[in-house]
Amino acid sequence: MPGKVKRSFCLLDALLRRFDFICGGLNIKVIGIAGGSGSGKTTLANELMSQLEPSTPILSLDDYYKPLQEQFIDTNGYHNFDLPTSLNLDQFEKDLILLKGASNRLEIVKYDFNNPDAEQELVKIEPKNFLITEGIFLFERPEITALIDVLIFVETDIDIMFKRRLKRDVEERNIESELIRYQWINHFVPAYEQCILPKKTQADLIVSGNSSFDVGQIINNLA
Repeated sequence: MPGKVKRSFCLLDALLRRFDFICGGLNIKVIGIAGGSGSGKTTLANELMSQLEPSTPILSLDDYYKPLQEQFIDTNGYHNFDLPTSLNLDQFEKDLILLKGASNRLEIVKYDFNNPDAEQELVKIEPKNFLITEGIFLFERPEITALIDVLIFVETDIDIMFKRRLKRDVEERNIESELIRYQWINHFVPAYEQCILPKKTQADLIVSGNSSFDVGQIINNLA
């Protein structure tokens, strides 16, 4: 265990030095994680957080979904949340600029996935050395990627992503399996093929999300 802790501190120190070189010594270093739905973005974000600093906040692009009444409705009458326009990217960009600046404190409302019974939850974002941000359309705008110091793309087999999304949405969001399949085929897959996967070329690092992550190796690659 002591050797593992020592190695983590060495990697953290190397990563901080790399970021200082890239960013010209800016206080907040931003790691951005993109990938498909169910690819493992949130899992990687949480594991990176635990390895870097326990206080490292995660800014989720999910918390920037527009209200239900502003979402696009397809020809069959279903809301399509798998579009870049479903998110308030303008506000996300403003908040990212704020967090990288001198006033690096923010309080946002956590997205409740249109659950009418959910209580409003406020999330405090106050980065010190690092900020992690993740979302399926994180690489959509060059103005946003320009604010991110290191871009990671999680590439995962599409059948694995579907199984994870099906399990998550049934168990955690109480969505019927038939609707999940409909949204996957008609909404997500076209968006993934047209808007998400082609942008992996922007990434500084591409990692596989098919199984567990070797976070130490990922940090080592970044450093």
